[in-house]
Amino acid sequence: MKFITLTPLFFLIAVLVIFPAWVAVESGLYAGLHFLRVVAIIALASSVIVGATYVLLAFGIYVVFKKYGLLPANS
Repeated sequence: MKFITLTPLFFLIAVLVIFPAWVAVESGLYAGLHFLRVVAIIALASSVIVGATYVLLAFGIYVVFKKYGLLPANS
């Protein structure tokens, strides 16, 4: 269950690190830092929406499976 809430955070960190680093390698450090600002503005806003949707959907599926006894014994 703990991985459900950590996945959006790991995805956000990956987006904030990988894309600006990719631009920095191709166009230079200055362009990478400018691109980081754009990515951060878009990624932070969208990650809150996507992350909340993901966590609520995963938690809802978990609750339904638990209610009907469809989970494996070790979960």
